[in-house]
Amino acid sequence: MDINQWKRLPQMMRAFLTSLQDKGRKRSTLQRYAYDLEDLHKWLEAQELESGHQGFRQLTPSHAARWLHDMQVERQYSTATIKRMLTVIQQFYKFLAEEGQERVSNPFLAIDLSEFKSKPLGLEAILSYDECHRFYDTVLSDEGYSEQQMKARPYLKRRNYTIIRLLLHYGLTTAEVTALTIKDIFFEQNTIKIEPVHTASQARTVQLEKNDRVELFHYLMDVPEPVRPRYYTDDPFFVAFDFQRLTFRWVYETDCPKALSDFAVQKMIRQEAQRAGRSGYTAQQMRHTCIIHTIASGDKMDEHELQQRFGFHTPLSARRYLRFFQQHQAEIMSRVQPTIE
Repeated sequence: MDINQWKRLPQMMRAFLTSLQDKGRKRSTLQRYAYDLEDLHKWLEAQELESGHQGFRQLTPSHAARWLHDMQVERQYSTATIKRMLTVIQQFYKFLAEEGQERVSNPFLAIDLSEFKSKPLGLEAILSYDECHRFYDTVLSDEGYSEQQMKARPYLKRRNYTIIRLLLHYGLTTAEVTALTIKDIFFEQNTIKIEPVHTASQARTVQLEKNDRVELFHYLMDVPEPVRPRYYTDDPFFVAFDFQRLTFRWVYETDCPKALSDFAVQKMIRQEAQRAGRSGYTAQQMRHTCIIHTIASGDKMDEHELQQRFGFHTPLSARRYLRFFQQHQAEIMSRVQPTIE
C-alpha cells in the first residue's frame, strides 16, 4: 500500500502513516489510521483551523473538548469509535513530538480515555426477532422517499441492505465493514475475510448464507463498471456515493473507488431507522443483537469460541455477553422468537 497516495492529507499525517508502514503495520491498520486522520483533518478545516505542522501546535484543550463534543453529540459516534480515534490522534502527536525541533503539546491528553467505559448492556440494546425483520423490510422498501431521493435508490438499495446484514446478522463492526476490500470477499466459497482493525484483534473468516453472497454480488454489479472495485486489488468493497452526480465516487489521486466512511454508514442507519419509525438504532446495537441472538441459538459456545467468532480483543469481552444472557435468559428467549399473529 503506497501511503504517499493519501495526497488529501497534510504532509505530517502522510509522514506519520509512512512511519507506521515502515514498522510493518498491516494494510487494514494503515487504512483505518488514514480514515481517522482524514476525519480529524476535515474537522479542523470545518473549524477553520490549520492542519499543518504549526497548526497542530496551536491546538488547545478547549479545541479538544469541542472535538469531543462534536463526535459525541453532533455525529453520535459510539464510545468504541471515539476511543479508537483518540488512540490514533495521540499516537500521531507522539510522532509529531519525536519529529519536531521543539516540544509539541498534545491537547487531546486532557481527554481521559479511562472515562470511556462500555455502557452496561440492557434489554433495550437488543433488537427482537420481529424488529430485525421489520428493519430488513424497511431497508428494501421504497416507502418514505422523495422523488429526488428515489433517483439514487437503484444504486443504494442493495448496498445499504448488505451493510445492515453484515452488522445485524453477522455482527461485524462499522470499522470492519468499511475496511473490507474486494480481495476480502470470496464469492466462490461464500466467505468474507475480516482483517484485524485493531492490532490486538485477529483475522477471522465469516461464513455467508447463500442469499447474502448473492446480494453482495448484485450490489457489486450495481456499481457502474468504470468505478467498480476491481478484482484481485485492494479496492474498497463498499464505495461512497455522490448524490449530486448520482454515481459512485472515484479518487483519481489513488486511482481507486472512494471507500465508504464510518460516518456515512452511521448516517445511513439513522435514516433507515427513521423510515422504520424508530430512533436510536446504531451499528453497535446491531452487533449486540447478533451476539446475543447467537448465544440464544443454543450453539453453547464458550467465551473463547465467542471471542474467535466475533473478533473480540480478549475473552473478557465475550464473557460480558455470556453473563448478560444468563442473567436475562427468559426475557431474551421471548424476544428472539418470532411473534405468532
